[in-house]
Amino acid sequence: MSNLYLYNMPDDYSWFLTRNQLAIYSRCFASLEKYLKWYLAHGVRFGEILSTSSCFREMGLYMPRKKGAQNGTNVNNDGNNRGGQGSNAQWQWINIRLSDEDFDVLGGSDATLVNLALSAVSLADDGIGFKIEPTDEGKSIRATLYRSDFPSRGVISGVSSYADNVRDALLAALYKLDVYLGGDFSTIPQEAIRDGSRPRFR
Repeated sequence: MSNLYLYNMPDDYSWFLTRNQLAIYSRCFASLEKYLKWYLAHGVRFGEILSTSSCFREMGLYMPRKKGAQNGTNVNNDGNNRGGQGSNAQWQWINIRLSDEDFDVLGGSDATLVNLALSAVSLADDGIGFKIEPTDEGKSIRATLYRSDFPSRGVISGVSSYADNVRDALLAALYKLDVYLGGDFSTIPQEAIRDGSRPRFR
C-alpha cells in the first residue's frame, strides 16, 4: 500500500506513490490542480461532491479495479448510510475523536490540497475511495474515506472528518486513516465501530 504523506510537502513524490502510480500520475498533476481550483471556486458552493471518481475523470484516467472484485472507489460515492445502485451494503462507521496532540500535528502540516488529493487518489489501488461534500446546509465540509467489502463482504467501513474548508477536512480524514486505522482500515478499534448510523459527535 502507498504511504500517505500528510505533514510536509514532499521533495520526491516517490515517497508516497508507487513507481507505477508515479509514472501514470506524473502527466496528470496539472489537470488535477486545475480541477481542484475549479472545485474550490465553484463546486463547493453548488454542493458538488469531490471524489475519487471525479478526480480520475478530470485526470483522464480509468478507475483501478482489483481482479474479480469491485473496488471501493466506484461504488457508494453518493450515500452516507446506503450503498450504491443495486447495492445492499451495510455501512460500518468508525468513530475516531482526535486529541489535542493530534490537532497540534495537523496544525503544523503544510501539505497542499493537491498533495492531499493525490494521496487520497493513490488509495484507489487498495480499494479505498474518498468523497468530500458540503454538509449542515453548507456550514461545514465533510470528508469521508471508505473501503467496500471490509471487514467482510457487503460491509463498507467508513471514517469521516469535518472542517470549515476542503483541505482541512481531507487532511483530518487521511490522518485518521494513517494513524488510527493502520493506513488501510486494518486496525479498527472495536469500541470505535458504529453500525448503520453516524455518531453525533465525530
